[in-house]
Amino acid sequence: MLTLEQAAERLGTTAPFPRRLIAERGTAFVKVGRHVRTAKSALDAMRLRCG
Repeated sequence: MLTLEQAAERLGTTAPFPRRLIAERGTAFVKVGRHVRTAKSALDAMRLRCG
């Protein structure tokens, strides 16, 4: 599981981009208490869908 900052680094973007993806339900995520995490596989699947 990746933090939003790690997800942004993996995607080559800034931190607001993964936050927007989650808000728009563009990728799967899990809430751990107050924190949001996303799986590497979910990011890879999103990248394949978006090209």
